[in-house]
Amino acid sequence: MQHQKHQSEKKTLDLFLANFKQAHDEPRPNQLLVLQKMPDSNKMLVQAPTGTGKTSLGYAFLKTNAAGKNGFFVCPNKTLVDNVVTLYPQVSAVYGRNEYDCLYYVDSYKADQVPCGLLKECPHRVNLETGETYEQGVKPCPYFQAKYLSRKSEIVACTTHYYFYEALGRKEMPEAIVIDEVHKWANSIRSMLHYNITDTSLEQFWELLCSIECRTEAKHIRDFSDTMIRILRNYESGSRTQLLQDDDLRELLKILLKIKRERIDEKIKKAIKEKRVNPVSDRELLKALDEFTGALYRYVKSLEFALEGKEKKPLSYVFGFWNSEKVDDRKSQYILTIKSYAIAGLTRTKLLPEKYMAMSATIGRDPSILSRDTGIDGDFVDLESDFPLSHTKIFMPKDVPDLSIKGMSRNDKNRTIRKMLRGVSIGKQNGIRSLIIVVSDEERNQCIKFAAEEGVVVTSYNENFSAREAVRKFREGHGDVLIGTEAQYGEGIDLPDGAAGFTFYLRPGYPGPADPQAQFEEKRFGNMRWALWTWRVITKMLQARGRTIRSVNDKGCIFLMSQQFRRFTFGGLPKWLQSAYKSEITFDQAVQEGIKLFKK
Repeated sequence: MQHQKHQSEKKTLDLFLANFKQAHDEPRPNQLLVLQKMPDSNKMLVQAPTGTGKTSLGYAFLKTNAAGKNGFFVCPNKTLVDNVVTLYPQVSAVYGRNEYDCLYYVDSYKADQVPCGLLKECPHRVNLETGETYEQGVKPCPYFQAKYLSRKSEIVACTTHYYFYEALGRKEMPEAIVIDEVHKWANSIRSMLHYNITDTSLEQFWELLCSIECRTEAKHIRDFSDTMIRILRNYESGSRTQLLQDDDLRELLKILLKIKRERIDEKIKKAIKEKRVNPVSDRELLKALDEFTGALYRYVKSLEFALEGKEKKPLSYVFGFWNSEKVDDRKSQYILTIKSYAIAGLTRTKLLPEKYMAMSATIGRDPSILSRDTGIDGDFVDLESDFPLSHTKIFMPKDVPDLSIKGMSRNDKNRTIRKMLRGVSIGKQNGIRSLIIVVSDEERNQCIKFAAEEGVVVTSYNENFSAREAVRKFREGHGDVLIGTEAQYGEGIDLPDGAAGFTFYLRPGYPGPADPQAQFEEKRFGNMRWALWTWRVITKMLQARGRTIRSVNDKGCIFLMSQQFRRFTFGGLPKWLQSAYKSEITFDQAVQEGIKLFKK
């Protein structure tokens, strides 16, 4: 009996190995360690350093567990989706609406630019169960056709955004999924559960519904708009963004519950047929109305979840603010923002099948923090790196200041920026180019200003030159230093092969006191929020370090320029990387040691 069990396990491992080897040679030791655990684990959480070959492990997991049925390789962006398909051409790719043309209109629009939900009788619409178009013989909608085909494919690579809506719209879960860069999961899902309602758009909806004799729903929308404006006016004396109180939420929720989407859809359909509403000239307004009514259920749920219960903390938060933005020559003064926060339950019940593997280079030493934030857990495999530590250093200079709000003196930040630029200049003289990462655009602009005074040639982005274009230009050799915020360059870009040997990281990006999410987390978690915030900044720091080191052959140093980093960096590093940490030398000594590393 034991022999049969052993043979069965060996056969299963052989199957994982066979699927791995479809596009690879023998697995490396780290890869083999993960593969050996796959037969006994349907839920895996894998932390693996850059260059480990996580994509190939994910493919082997899917190919074996989906077994001719339906599996998804979920990536945070289109670039990573394309990387999977390049490596495995047999994998199908499906993207978001913005990648597909709409066939309903004569003019060229993408599927995310049209009121698709209100155009139920579009002749090109594809039935996701049968694959047939609404009108026989016409060309199928590219987006719905891709969705239909994805449900018939063995393995599909897609973005998190696509998978979220696909999973919620299915009757059955896919057989298995792989989640790449799982540390981004919570923010990605929250961004899709984030709704803005403006007084300008509500006014336009009211006018449209009045014109098509949908008077009851028009009245409810008018009531909601008037109530929203009255509530937000009460907050104008405070900071620009403030969380709404429970009584305000209950008042808004009471009105939203009265609005019935099916009535609006029926009236719009009739008005289009009678040519009182023109889907072409009214496209943008119909699109906005489609998004508003389509999200009504989620608005209601989010408002309900934002309320304090007798025994439970709120799961969502709502804030409002005002500005002077103009929309169609109308001044939009008031904006209500609803954000779902606690996505762990949704992830567990609606987005995760029984078999999944989640991967990242930066999960952290305590996977329970990621699990609480995302709802994703499993058998944790923490791989060491075969990266030679002689190729990297993490410098925490003892003579840089504390750039926290409480610890910073008046000129500390400007002096530190000049110190970074001096390090860039010394690196330049020794054939080493640099990357500077800051938190705010104000800091980025200050770096650019001082760089001109210091004679340092900068590559960065502006309103006419995208962040991605700046990276491309820098890779091609333009500039001594690439400068950007952590939102743009903290992760998601690659600068290997010496493109940027030095990385200077100005300070950790803790949330500001005016940040509504920070206010909510303080309310919900109290002092426990610091563990979550520190985990996030550790993750950002490790990701920033990885921008210049993408393989075992690369070399790179990171300079942490605020004493804030000292509080958590060493303890937050993977054990295999801790010996690269140096904290008892000055900034100038660190720069010289970094130069020596490149001369070895």
